[in-house]
Amino acid sequence: MVWLVAGLPLAAVFAGFALLAVAIDPRGVDPGERVQRVAQVQQADLSADLAASRLSLAAALEIDRDTGRVAVTLVPARDGAWVLVLAHPGDARRDRRIALEADGARLVANTAPLEAGAWIATLESHDGALRIAGRVDAGASTARLLPRVRG
Repeated sequence: MVWLVAGLPLAAVFAGFALLAVAIDPRGVDPGERVQRVAQVQQADLSADLAASRLSLAAALEIDRDTGRVAVTLVPARDGAWVLVLAHPGDARRDRRIALEADGARLVANTAPLEAGAWIATLESHDGALRIAGRVDAGASTARLLPRVRG
C-alpha cells in the first residue's frame, strides 16, 4: 500500500515529462508531412455601414435595465421603421431583436429587463439599408451608436 503513495505521483510526473518531450520534439509526429498555412478571410456585407457613414448617422441609446424601456435618438433624425438588436457577447440565446416605434423625435420600445453584463447594440433600418452599432458596457445605461466603417 505504501508504494502507491509514492508510486502513483512519481508515475504521473514521469508521464508528464514524456508528454512534454513529445510535444517539444521539432520533428512532430510525421516529419515527412508537408504543412501549408493559408489565411482565413471573413467577409461581411458592409454596404449598410457605408451608407450610414456617408449620411454621418449616429444615435444615442438609453436603456432602463430595470424596466426594459429603450429609447434611441437619431442624429440626423430619420423617418421609417428601425430595429435594435441587443447581442450578448457570450451567449447568443440571450440576443434580442426589438422593433422600435416613433415617439416624437425618439424611437422607443419596451422589452424585458436587461440582464447584467455588456451588450453589443446594433441599430438597423427596417429595410437593412442603414446600420450603426456600439457597445453597452456592463452596468451602463447609455451608449453611442456609430457606423462601423468610414466611407
